[in-house]
Amino acid sequence: MQIQTIAAPTSTQTPSATARNETDFLQLLVTQMVTQDPLEPMSTDDMMNQLTQLKVIENMEEMREISGWQLRAAMVSLVGKNGKGQATTGEPVSGVIDAVRWMGEEPFVIIGGKEVRILELTEVQPR
Repeated sequence: MQIQTIAAPTSTQTPSATARNETDFLQLLVTQMVTQDPLEPMSTDDMMNQLTQLKVIENMEEMREISGWQLRAAMVSLVGKNGKGQATTGEPVSGVIDAVRWMGEEPFVIIGGKEVRILELTEVQPR
């Protein structure tokens, strides 16, 4: 039985989306404060609302990343179980789930050497 390992994502030279959003937001906030009308400055409430919006965006991005890892863990737990579905070739397949594979962000299981998109997997049972 072939089991494909999951490696932690490698860091890249580019900053994360969260870091970019935070940097962009802070640059906009500083620009807004520098160019605001001194007789009508931004209210503390407005500033807090903007900071809260930034935090909500950061939390949403973190949740998306966590859910991706949860999906991977769930997919790996399918290896060794019996599965049924439709292969990417269009033929029905059933048997032991031998491996899990990702093509980009889309997960596939391997049953009898045939790739099955996770959305085409119709049944999973313990062995």
